Amino acid sequence: PRRPCSPRARNCARSKRAAQGEDIDCSYEIRRGRQDLARFRVNMTAARAVREWGLEITIRTIPTTPPTLDQLDLPADLRAHLAFEQGLVIVTGPTGSGKTTLLGAIIRALLEQPDSHRKIIAYESPIEYVYDAVPRPRAPIAQHEIGVHLQSFAAGVRNSLRRKPMVILVGESRDADTIDAMILAAQTGHLVYTTAHTNSVPETLTRS
Repeated sequence: PRRPCSPRARNCARSKRAAQGEDIDCSYEIRRGRQDLARFRVNMTAARAVREWGLEITIRTIPTTPPTLDQLDLPADLRAHLAFEQGLVIVTGPTGSGKTTLLGAIIRALLEQPDSHRKIIAYESPIEYVYDAVPRPRAPIAQHEIGVHLQSFAAGVRNSLRRKPMVILVGESRDADTIDAMILAAQTGHLVYTTAHTNSVPETLTRS
C-alpha cells in the first residue's frame, strides 16, 4: 500500500506549488504533548518584496476544539432547527461572521449525543476545528483537507456517497460542481451542511 507522505514532504510540495503561482491555504499543527495540540491556519503566496522573490506567509492561531452550542448562546428557536434527518443546510454570512464556528458547534453536538450513531464525513479547506477531545459515544467522524487528502470539494462529496455517511460537512460551496454534488447527496437521503459567502436568502438561492 502507498505510504502517506511526511509533513516535511507535504510542506515542500506546498512551497513548490506556491512558487508556481498557486496560493496555498492550509492548516498546520504542532503537538506539545499527548493531549496538547497547537493549530495554525497558514496562507502562502508568492511575492516580490525589497527586490527579492519569495513567499509571503501569513499565520494565525485557530482554536483546536469547537465551542458548544451553549457557549454560542443561540436563540432557542434557532437551536431547534439545526439538525435534521436529511436535506441541505447552508450557513451564510460574510467572512469572519462565525459560519465555521457554528458548523463546528453543530457537529460537536451531533457527536456528543449519547444515542447518536451518525457517521460524519467532513471536507474542509483547510481543517480548522478538530474533534479529538470531544467525547463521541457512538458517532464516528472522518475529516479530510482539500488539497491534501482530496483535490476538490465536489470530489469529496462524490467520495462520501460510497462510504455510507449520515452527515456530510462541506466547508464551502465554491462552485456549481460542488453545489450539484451536495444537492444530489441531500436528495439521496443524506444530511449535508455547508457555508456560502452571501448576505441574504435571495442571494444564496441565486448562487445555488
